[in-house]
Parts: sequence; structure tokens; C-alpha cells
Amino acid sequence: MTLRSLLPFGQTTSQSLVSQTEGAPFFSLHRDIDRAIDEMFHNFGRFGTSLETVAFTPHLDVSEDDNNYMVAVELPGMDEKDIDLEIKDGNLLIRGEKKFERDEKRKGGYHLVERSYGSFLRTVPLGFDVEPNAIEAVYKKGVLKITIPKPEGMDLKARKIEIH
Repeated sequence: MTLRSLLPFGQTTSQSLVSQTEGAPFFSLHRDIDRAIDEMFHNFGRFGTSLETVAFTPHLDVSEDDNNYMVAVELPGMDEKDIDLEIKDGNLLIRGEKKFERDEKRKGGYHLVERSYGSFLRTVPLGFDVEPNAIEAVYKKGVLKITIPKPEGMDLKARKIEIH
């Protein structure tokens, strides 16, 4: 597993808007600031902007212990049925589609309809084959937790490398 493979941009398995900005050193900061501003002003009604499609890249954390790799993916507001997990060619593929719709009517002829959609694909290269039935996935309170057992007999211990 390489750090580059965990980045949401620059991947060959899916084309997205973010892949076009590979090499931009402040892209991640720019995306996070944009997301924070969008969330802050979301409830004020952004007239004149299109919410039809939204680039959605869920955050994920990867950790390990002696026996397992653990992947936690933040998917707030999604239903379990909108998430797909797959093992393919030594990779864990996490895909889904986030849909949001709000229809608000008030007195005085006020009527607001907001819709946003976004699909995503995150690929976590494992570097080894794993039996799909051995993987455990639990979705609770907007967080998908995936436990992948390490293969037996595989030398996965860290070794210190001397620097010259």
C-alpha cells in the first residue's frame, strides 16, 4: 500500500475533476476551504448556483494492528444501500452515490427545492489477495468501518533501514 494510492486525485481507476489538478501543491487546502465555505453557506440559499452535481470525495483513514488492516470511511448522510464494496485485482474498491434533496414550502408563496448528487470511487491497494468473505464491513452513524485480515505467512513486519 502506497501513500499516493490513498490520495483522491491522480488515480487511473476513475476520472474526476480533481485528477486534473495533480501536482498542485495547495489543491487539498483549496478543496477543504471550498468545502467549509459551501457547508457554512449551504443553509442561506445559494441562488444562481447549480447544485445538480457535486464532487464528493469521502475521507478515509487506514490503520493496522498485528492481524488486520482497518479502513474507516466518512460517509455522512448516506444509506447503506448506496455503498458498494468490492475486491478486485488486489484492491479494495469503495464506491457509492450521495443524493440530497430538500423541498421547503412556506407561507407567502416561498418554495425552495435543492438537489445535489455526487458519486465517488476510492481505491485502496492492498498488495495481496484476500478472500472477500473474510472482510468485515460495518456501517454505523455515517462511518463505514472495514476490517481486512492480513494473510498468514506474509512477512509484514517493519524493518529499520540504515541511511548512509
